Amino acid sequence: MSEEHAADFLVNKELKDFVFDLHDATRRSYMTEEIRRLYEVEFVDMSEKYCDKTPWPSTEAMSRQCIGMDGKADALFLCIYKELAYRHLFAKLKANAQDRDEAWSNYCELFDRLLAQDDLQ
Repeated sequence: MSEEHAADFLVNKELKDFVFDLHDATRRSYMTEEIRRLYEVEFVDMSEKYCDKTPWPSTEAMSRQCIGMDGKADALFLCIYKELAYRHLFAKLKANAQDRDEAWSNYCELFDRLLAQDDLQ
């Protein structure tokens, strides 16, 4: 069993369903109201219910929930997911200097990906 598959196996089904739905709403159906509901209501509920005292699962653990049209994990969405996970970490838990450095690197990667995608359109 691959490390990615093993990590996926350990994640709660409701968290996986949330990430799948958020990926679908943001990258396929583009349903603004659904995105808003998932971010403003569901993310908060899932955080309180499953990640109250722990970080959100890693991108490796969640990557199977956000497969792009090319059959691979959607790298842009994983940056968005990671940004959500860092926001939760900073708001609810104790972040250290490495967490802040990794969050900054993710933030830069997210914008690089957004700008590169914008260049393609």
